[in-house]
Amino acid sequence: MVTRASTGNKKNSSQGTAAKIRKKIPRIEVKRAESFRSDNPEGKRKLLNLWRSITHTPLFNYQMLWFLIIALAVIGLMMQFSASVILELSAGTNPYWGVARPLLIMAVGFAAMIFISRLPAGFFEKFALTVIFPLAIAGQLAVFTSLGRGQGGNRNWVYIPGINQVLQPSEFLKVAFILLLVTVFSSGRCRIDSLGDLFKWVGLPFIVIVATVMAGHDMGTLLIFVSILLCVLLIAGISLRWLGIGIGLLSVAAVGAVLSSSSRRNRVLSFLHPSQANPTGSGLQPLRAKWGLGTGGLTGVGPGASRQKWNYLPEAHTDFIYAILGEEFGLFGTL
Repeated sequence: MVTRASTGNKKNSSQGTAAKIRKKIPRIEVKRAESFRSDNPEGKRKLLNLWRSITHTPLFNYQMLWFLIIALAVIGLMMQFSASVILELSAGTNPYWGVARPLLIMAVGFAAMIFISRLPAGFFEKFALTVIFPLAIAGQLAVFTSLGRGQGGNRNWVYIPGINQVLQPSEFLKVAFILLLVTVFSSGRCRIDSLGDLFKWVGLPFIVIVATVMAGHDMGTLLIFVSILLCVLLIAGISLRWLGIGIGLLSVAAVGAVLSSSSRRNRVLSFLHPSQANPTGSGLQPLRAKWGLGTGGLTGVGPGASRQKWNYLPEAHTDFIYAILGEEFGLFGTL
């Protein structure tokens, strides 16, 4: 009895051990499969968490923003002085006026920025549609009054009496347009998947902007509004199909606008075929800008030593100031 019992116990124990082993085998395989599938996503999550830990700190979001604004303002002020000093001397005015006026504008801009940053976020949501955007449109329409000023075929400046200063209302309209888009999407007024909502809250304001800006023949500024619109729609989550259709329609409209103006056609052709462009006409600025960048090379000719700013490169202190930056500080400086 004892022998049979012991034998039975051995069989039972061996069977129990085998069953345990069989149970363990699939568990091990499952664990390995799970670990294999989660290795890569876990690694991606670690990188994502690292990026979030960096970007969600006040140092990155707030102090870094301040640093970039101040750095760009100082660099811009320095280059404005370098590029405009010859222009001021040619006009018989004080050469330091080229830095004094932008410095004053910068001081006013920083004061306004600090004041606006102290306003509650609800202020912009409350007045973006009813006050800010209509006022910006009214400012843009002011370019067609007696205070409006034009240059180079574009009419997009307004003269401010008393301070002998001109400004571009379209710069304020850009900010107002961004506030409008952010407000209608964040408040839920405009659903990104509803064509009716998009036309009402986004399409109609954009049509008004196109009409007021293109009435002044300022296609360059309009392209910035197009970029703003596409970026906000992409961030808001619009379907890529609808985004592609929108880009296609805007491209067709842009081609039509170029073909309808001889000056735009010449500028585009000069860009596409620079070797065939008139070096004293539409190809003058691109050619002189390339010469400036080429002269600068990698390290530049030194601060203030630009040659193109000596009345060779038109608008060197405004649209083509990048060429002066590249000539004086080289490729490394521009980067």
